[in-house]
Amino acid sequence: MPTDDRDWVLEAAAAVPGVHGAHHLIDPPTGNGLSITFFEDTAAAQARQAIETIYQVVRHA
Repeated sequence: MPTDDRDWVLEAAAAVPGVHGAHHLIDPPTGNGLSITFFEDTAAAQARQAIETIYQVVRHA
């Protein structure tokens, strides 16, 4: 995942109906990245065809 300014990606994700937020994480030594998006509900998540795996939140703070 590129480490340059990617705020536009987060802003675009936040503009999608049903999206409550997104985070991009990166492992600096390897450059491997992970994106996590928070949706209003399961239906909103399933409406996004690019999602390969949907995890259910069982605990949060």
